[in-house]
Amino acid sequence: MSPLTTTLAAAAAALMLAACGATPTEDESVSSPSNGGAAGTCLEGTPDCVDADLSGDPADDPILDDSFDHEVALDNARSLLGEPEQEVLDLWADTRLGRRGDEHFAVTDDYVIGRMTLATEDVDGEFRVVEVTVELPDGPMTVTG
Repeated sequence: MSPLTTTLAAAAAALMLAACGATPTEDESVSSPSNGGAAGTCLEGTPDCVDADLSGDPADDPILDDSFDHEVALDNARSLLGEPEQEVLDLWADTRLGRRGDEHFAVTDDYVIGRMTLATEDVDGEFRVVEVTVELPDGPMTVTG
């Protein structure tokens, strides 16, 4: 690699970091676990964003107490059956679309207690919820209508 190419690559990396508001110190490497990959992707104060805990330490996992109500979560899921897809996605914060008709969407493989994944079908020209999978502490449960 020529000195000019190396200099341009370093300048481009510095510009990208500066645009993100991060500048490495002399002791930091751009690819270190503390500032690489997806770590710290949420802007501070963003209400619907949760940074992934990549430490792998089970002690860092959220502790579930008796406040999570399985029946309420399943009742909420059942209440979405037959509702218009867009209305549900707009009104319910912890929902995502897994399938629309024959089209399947990629979803993350993380597990978020209480999150609902929807499957919709075209009913008279409008996609409506026909299946909801709820992520529960004991494993996922699917309700259909």
